[in-house]
Amino acid sequence: MYCNVTAAPSVISDPADVTVSESDPVQFTCGYALTLPEPTGPTWRISDRSGRVRIANETSIPGARQSRYSILSVEPSDAGNYACLVTNEFDTASSIPAVLIVHCQNQ
Repeated sequence: MYCNVTAAPSVISDPADVTVSESDPVQFTCGYALTLPEPTGPTWRISDRSGRVRIANETSIPGARQSRYSILSVEPSDAGNYACLVTNEFDTASSIPAVLIVHCQNQ
């Protein structure tokens, strides 16, 4: 006999803060527990310096539903807070946001 235990999702490793120079690549990673029902995600919540919030998912940014979120060439407008969200039918779990600081190149 098997017993299925259901649970809300949980984030088990938060993305780390990163400081880079403009045009450098950056990657955030997020670890989450596999639960029943299986969680979807993660998706990434991005809050820029102006306070604007956007959700990055596989529709808006290819690959954003993976546990890694990459930017190949960082721009100053990419600076902000990056958190991963993991969802199942019971709840949504959020990581502690990572801060991305971008140093501008001298003109």
